[in-house]
Amino acid sequence: MKKKMYIFIISLLSLGLVGCGDGVSDKEGGQVGGTESKGVIGVSVLTLGNPFFSVIADGVRGQAAKHGYEVIVVDGDRDVQKQANQIDDFLTKGVDAIILNPCDRQSIGPAIEKANKAGIPVLPVI
Repeated sequence: MKKKMYIFIISLLSLGLVGCGDGVSDKEGGQVGGTESKGVIGVSVLTLGNPFFSVIADGVRGQAAKHGYEVIVVDGDRDVQKQANQIDDFLTKGVDAIILNPCDRQSIGPAIEKANKAGIPVLPVI
């Protein structure tokens, strides 16, 4: 199951970058329509103030919606502690996977380990 989730996340991210957010989703990242969600993916990007990272977030939202997943996108605001707290929030919300564009790839390590111990796959996008 984890291997399938990793493959899905990698495919999702690749398609999201190529598709540039061409999906059908509401502003909260949820799926439009009455279809039940297959799961929830948490996304923390370096900063939503940069259009590059906004395009990544929109692409992930769009592609995830096409496949029946909800997405929670948060702004890391270039702050490692804030991203660590966001990962904790994702764990509390029970997300199925996390896509992370880390502010500092070494300092965020303990938060990623915590998610992995909880059985939540984390795909760092560096």
